[in-house]
Amino acid sequence: MEVIENKFEESHVKLEEVTTALEMSAKKAEVQECSALMMDRIADLEEAREKTKREKNLIIHNVKESRSAKPEERKRDDLHQVVSILKALNIGGDSDEVRHNQVSSVTRLGAKKSGNSPRLMKVTFRGKEIRDKLLREARCLRDVPEEHLHPLFIVPDLTPKERAEDLRLRTELKARKDQGESGLFIKRGKIAKKKDTGQKSGQGGRTFWTPSQAMPTETSVEEEQSAEEARSADASGASV
Repeated sequence: MEVIENKFEESHVKLEEVTTALEMSAKKAEVQECSALMMDRIADLEEAREKTKREKNLIIHNVKESRSAKPEERKRDDLHQVVSILKALNIGGDSDEVRHNQVSSVTRLGAKKSGNSPRLMKVTFRGKEIRDKLLREARCLRDVPEEHLHPLFIVPDLTPKERAEDLRLRTELKARKDQGESGLFIKRGKIAKKKDTGQKSGQGGRTFWTPSQAMPTETSVEEEQSAEEARSADASGASV
């Protein structure tokens, strides 16, 4: 009987130990779940902050760079080019002076390159409205009389998370096209297929972003990777 009681006591102690361990494990899992939720919430808030920080910005590709050796003259020339874009699209006012006042800053991203390849240009406007209007009207640049504006294309200043997703979509799109699929294009964060093969998703092989519908330009993956390097350089200090 004593042996049975001892075994019962030992079993009871082990049961308590197992119960305590299970309780601690459950609490640990609960803490981990709460921690993961908090991290997701922090990431969402950071993404929202990044979007707000960029809401007045645009990135313009293929804008020729000034040959001046003086930074202030290069900035002046870049600002003049932005004003000429606004003027060509009849945006931002009735005079160059008024249009000039709509622009808060113009910055070239990354270190100056050798050769003829221009750096990306980041433009910050004083108001979100004019930024959005330029984004909507950007596709009309191909129709303006000023031929030097035809090669330009304009996109939003994306957050790092948006750029990573955009590059992933471009890479997948390129791979699928290389495998022979046709009629594919990117629409609202997904790869879609045209119902009508004669339908156009954008003139000149390019599509443009709009504030309500994310439609990235169809630059190559290599060009986008180069653009990402320029943006990364901007994060550590933009250059003129």
